[in-house]
Amino acid sequence: MSAFNIKPSGGWIHSDNLIAKQGATYAVRYVGCLEVKVSMKTLDFKTRSSVIENHLTSIVRFFQRNGENDPIADLENEIWFHGRISRGEAENLLQKDGDFLVRESTNTLERQFVLSGMQDGNKKHLLLIDPEGVVRTKDRMFNSVSHLIQFHYENALPIISAESALVLRNKIPRHC
Repeated sequence: MSAFNIKPSGGWIHSDNLIAKQGATYAVRYVGCLEVKVSMKTLDFKTRSSVIENHLTSIVRFFQRNGENDPIADLENEIWFHGRISRGEAENLLQKDGDFLVRESTNTLERQFVLSGMQDGNKKHLLLIDPEGVVRTKDRMFNSVSHLIQFHYENALPIISAESALVLRNKIPRHC
């Protein structure tokens, strides 16, 4: 049996019952192919390290070229991003259905970004980044918060949450 199939002494990353039942799911973006014409097992440590280092460097360059190394990098440039404001402050800015803004929560130790909007006369607050750091809605993943907002705004598609839907019609600009 190869070492890959032997359970590490410290256990797997996930508990056995999670893997045995539904499995573990990771959000992965395909960024390229590393072609190695021989088994990595046959290469010495220095050569394996060099191959991996070169490939990781190319991945980092890919993301830097495409501006996708940080899902929140572009937020400061967005008119609808209000920075660190409270839920109450956000609600005061929402006046009619379709109004929306993105804010940084004031209630969490870790940076958390919230879409605040108004739909059917109700003010809604949706978290945009899941605990694994993935920008997502109920049914789709995005490269960044800006990408999520742009996609739903331009296509007039509702953002579906557990309880409701939120349509983004009116960007609420921040006051400088």
